[in-house]
Amino acid sequence: MSAGEIKNQHLRHGLIVALLLVAALGLSARIAYVHIAQSDFLQREGERHYKRNIALPARRGDILDRNGHALAVSAPAVSIAAAPRTLLANLPELDALSKKIGVDYDALKQKAERAAGGSFMYIKRQVSPRVARYVERSGFAALEVIYEQKRVYPQGAMFAQVVGITDIDGNGIDGAELAFNHRLQGQDGVRTVLHDRLRRNFDIIATPKQRVDGRDVVLSLDRNIQYIAYSELRRALRRHEASSGMLVVVDAGNGKVLSMVNYPTYNPNQRGLMPAFSMRNRVISDVFEPGSAIKPFIIAAALESQAVSAHEVFDVSPGHINIAGKTIRDEKNHGRLNVADILAKSSNVGMVRLAARVDGDHLAKKLRDYGLFSSPGIELRNESAGLFKTRPDWNRSYKDFLSFGYGASLSALQLAAGYAVLANGGVRKRLSVLQHSAGLPAERVMDPAVARQVARMLGRAVRPGGTGAAAATVAYRVAGKTGTTKKIKADDNKPDRYTAVFCGLAPADRAGIVIVVMIENPRGGGFHGGEVAAPVFSRVASRVLRYLDIAPDAPDADEAGDDFMLAKAVGMKAHGESER
Repeated sequence: MSAGEIKNQHLRHGLIVALLLVAALGLSARIAYVHIAQSDFLQREGERHYKRNIALPARRGDILDRNGHALAVSAPAVSIAAAPRTLLANLPELDALSKKIGVDYDALKQKAERAAGGSFMYIKRQVSPRVARYVERSGFAALEVIYEQKRVYPQGAMFAQVVGITDIDGNGIDGAELAFNHRLQGQDGVRTVLHDRLRRNFDIIATPKQRVDGRDVVLSLDRNIQYIAYSELRRALRRHEASSGMLVVVDAGNGKVLSMVNYPTYNPNQRGLMPAFSMRNRVISDVFEPGSAIKPFIIAAALESQAVSAHEVFDVSPGHINIAGKTIRDEKNHGRLNVADILAKSSNVGMVRLAARVDGDHLAKKLRDYGLFSSPGIELRNESAGLFKTRPDWNRSYKDFLSFGYGASLSALQLAAGYAVLANGGVRKRLSVLQHSAGLPAERVMDPAVARQVARMLGRAVRPGGTGAAAATVAYRVAGKTGTTKKIKADDNKPDRYTAVFCGLAPADRAGIVIVVMIENPRGGGFHGGEVAAPVFSRVASRVLRYLDIAPDAPDADEAGDDFMLAKAVGMKAHGESER
């Protein structure tokens, strides 16, 4: 090889080495630039594709009855979500997906187009396990399976209006679910994970926010007592072809609500079958004219004012009276009646003449003190305070009509609160649906001697000859009052419509339970409170007192025999029956 060729070869080698050095320097500079100048940008891009935060849904607390039976629980559920833009980029897969999970393709496509500016959308909430397995195995990168919870109501229709429901995101929207939402809800947590290109999680990086589960809520309601009340009310409504009814049972001694039933009802586990009328807890929200059920409190106010004595006799002849151009009648001309007989016979004429002795201001104040036209203060929402004219708005006839239960309206719960005052010897206690609500306010609102006198009068009203005789039981002494009100007709061509009521104490001479039964628009087998509502009280009182292990106290209690089976043994199979 000549000297010139050797020289050229050295030049070529030098040039190659120089080029390699330049390339190495350029690559080093690029690496330095990327690591220093673009480090944050590249890290964000990597995290955007392979790191994400996922929610850790808090477990919603259970709602339980006073014995720990579940009324509302949370069960595992699965929802399907996706990135909208990825869905739109894979329309054939979208078509197959829509058919498999039962979602309309065009609707799903339009939903994805509307959400295309975001990175997340739900495709279908709370799908079946079969659909969830299909999505997990499909390998469709756009889809994501989200594990969450759905609310389940083991007692079905029986507790529907009291327990209420949640929306699909687990927020309470009615009943106890709404009233105690802050206790039940808890706080969701957050977890940061790494995932692969199919969005499958493979590593947990951190947990920036810990999950705090919701707390359970224990109601004072008793599943067995609710079943007794529910079954007896439904039976009565079907027998009398009535449109609706309510029943509430209160432990008079402590103010705890043991049962609260509305019928017709709905099954909260079947969200597609929930008519608005059936969803409302009408025991606390709806008001009606109480009719004769208010008479014990008019008498109590009269006795407390000392305008009337308990043994005073009133002439109620000729059995009718004219008020503001309307003729108000008794069942018959009773002639002369003392105060107890006015109540037992439910004489409207006697009540008008008795109430005439009572100062209007005193009467208005006492009725509110007794709890009839003031809020019972229960923890549930939408509680009515009743409809009652303020004293300055009373005209000359208002007190007359009020004396036998017209011109003012109240709820079934307010009636229960009032009768609980009589059961407690004149002490008014705030009602509660919580089992552990300690220290509830109590106030003496009625003279104890007057409370005892009126309770004894109510005992006479359920004996033979009284309007509430059908409320009597074989094993227990009970006391109570019927009520029947005629509704104003909007159309003279329609039949008369009535509200039948019975309110009572059981046992009669001690702070046991108070039961209020209200049945609207009975069309068969009578329409008076004594015919329609009083028998329901009798059956419910007998069964509930036996269930509570309260000893019989009636003289002929031994004749009860097998007619009073313990409610514990009444085949609680009906707890889960669906509403027909």
